Amino acid sequence: MHTFSSSLSAVSTGNSIAWYTVASGGASFATTASGGTTSVNPGATTIYYAEAVTPNGCRSASRTAVTVTVNPLPAAPSPVTANPAAICTGFSTNLVGTSVGNTIRWYTASTGGAAIGSSASGGNFNVAPTAPQAYHADALTPAGCVSPSRTPVTVTVNSLPTPTFVSPITTVCQNVGGNVYTTQAG
Repeated sequence: MHTFSSSLSAVSTGNSIAWYTVASGGASFATTASGGTTSVNPGATTIYYAEAVTPNGCRSASRTAVTVTVNPLPAAPSPVTANPAAICTGFSTNLVGTSVGNTIRWYTASTGGAAIGSSASGGNFNVAPTAPQAYHADALTPAGCVSPSRTPVTVTVNSLPTPTFVSPITTVCQNVGGNVYTTQAG
């Protein structure tokens, strides 16, 4: 489970700020200087309330509400495919990941690293690896939330065949018939 935090800040010049989780009454969970911050880790969307407190202890007539919105994390893209999954050296393939409404970001690492590009959900992302390569896709929501894991897909890269020549004749003379045969190694 991922835990994220948000910083709360309010300004009331010359006063301190008392922070609450209720609109009236209750005990404050933090006190900051005006313009200072306090960190919160809500598990769901939560409304917090700021109350100004003068140096002599007088409190504002009402509390000001601020909402911290917690957006759900998207699931990792599924399915994730390469079409075709096997290519020959010098050719390319399209990677496709699905996470409806989200952007698919592509990596060559299962964690960390920089994205090598992105595509829309269900859209093609063209790659041309020169050797077998695992690619990994995560989902990015419009709100900026990222799936907690990446889905892998592997592209196989096959070498191009190299022709070898076999001839029943060791020499060829001008205007004399003969057959030349080619075969594929392997």
